[in-house]
Amino acid sequence: MLKTHRLILRRFISSDYDALSDVLGCQAVMKSSIDGALNAGQITDWLDDQFSSYQSNDGIEVLAVVNEELQTLIGYCGLFNLANTDVQREIEIGYRFMQKCWGKGYATEAATAVRDYAFITLNLPRLIALIEPANTRSIRVAEKIGMQYEKDIMLENYDYPDYLYSMPNPNSAKNS
Repeated sequence: MLKTHRLILRRFISSDYDALSDVLGCQAVMKSSIDGALNAGQITDWLDDQFSSYQSNDGIEVLAVVNEELQTLIGYCGLFNLANTDVQREIEIGYRFMQKCWGKGYATEAATAVRDYAFITLNLPRLIALIEPANTRSIRVAEKIGMQYEKDIMLENYDYPDYLYSMPNPNSAKNS
């Protein structure tokens, strides 16, 4: 569990399904996803995948983001294993929030906590974010947490390249 000024980041629980459907099932939120908004079965599968990932204990996991004051789930933020960016293993930071929570700084606050966890606790050498070029909100979050544009990258099943943003671990000996 991670805690920020306004947020609690914790593992998902089964009762998060309804609130999560307001994130993953929303057309506006999922506009930049190749799959678009998810249906009920896909949301259940996504949540089951998160539960399974918790068994690995490697710290690479997606966390529910809860507004501490309201005690309600407002989105997710976490780390994803990506094995297919130029044939190297990468760890991506990802985040999605309910549309009514956009513009309030929650994504930056949560992503900063996850970035710090990735670099300080997990000692990862770097983080990336794959962002659709039109997703200016996500680009701003990536830049606010210290990431920089690295290159365009074409992913499988895409018909346009995504932007690859990255950030080396500032605590890493090779970055000193």
